[in-house]
Amino acid sequence: MNISRSIIVVIFLFKVTQLFSINVVNPNVVNISSYDYNSGNKNWDISQDSKGFIYVANNDGLLKYDGLSWKKYEIE
Repeated sequence: MNISRSIIVVIFLFKVTQLFSINVVNPNVVNISSYDYNSGNKNWDISQDSKGFIYVANNDGLLKYDGLSWKKYEIE
């Protein structure tokens, strides 16, 4: 009887820990490949302006992301 209670407590603690770890282990991260923005695979810096646009300094030029699509300003 005592062993079965211990097993139930261990299983309960494991399940509770699992529930709380979901938000920590799996944040809202989106991986974007160079195929998504159609440019080079090396990004040197990233910044965001006051309007929310994302700018990425890429080895092929400057990339601008508006939340839906990418625009590339090529290096001449």
